[in-house]
Amino acid sequence: MLISHEDAQRFRAGQEFACNRALVFSGAHGSLEEVKTDTQFARLKTAAANRQTQLRDRLRAGEKKMESTVNDAVKRELDVNAGITVGNSTVYPIHDESARHWAFSMSMTQQVPNGTGHRERVVNVVTQSYLFFRPKVLQLTVSGGEVDLAWTRQVAREWTAQVSAANPLGSR
Repeated sequence: MLISHEDAQRFRAGQEFACNRALVFSGAHGSLEEVKTDTQFARLKTAAANRQTQLRDRLRAGEKKMESTVNDAVKRELDVNAGITVGNSTVYPIHDESARHWAFSMSMTQQVPNGTGHRERVVNVVTQSYLFFRPKVLQLTVSGGEVDLAWTRQVAREWTAQVSAANPLGSR
């Protein structure tokens, strides 16, 4: 999690603060583990660009399951009927790419009950970058709130550049 200077001050003062930004680094999983060559990575990137609509449709199809999973976990852990709804997933086209990486963003809207009995709209934004470092594909994920799309993209771009610069042999 990332905590802004202002939020850190609120935390120290015992006040509420929003902690809605995060960076996650992971190694590839699933079919990405099979990518070992430049040609395979190039094909994977082309296929990812061609499947943007399918990804959006899969996300939207999984929204109800996600809703159920989140609500069941809240009920199990806190004995509260949360009534969280998930919807309006958007997958944006690839916006940053090179021979060694690509990045795209997506957003998801949730309706979450607040303490006053009303529902509060919460939007989560994520930018994912996939980097090829022979023979591994790395995934960098930057997430934030509704106003953070440009921020997630900028941080992902800078993080990708830093990881690439720190691993010049792996990125050839």
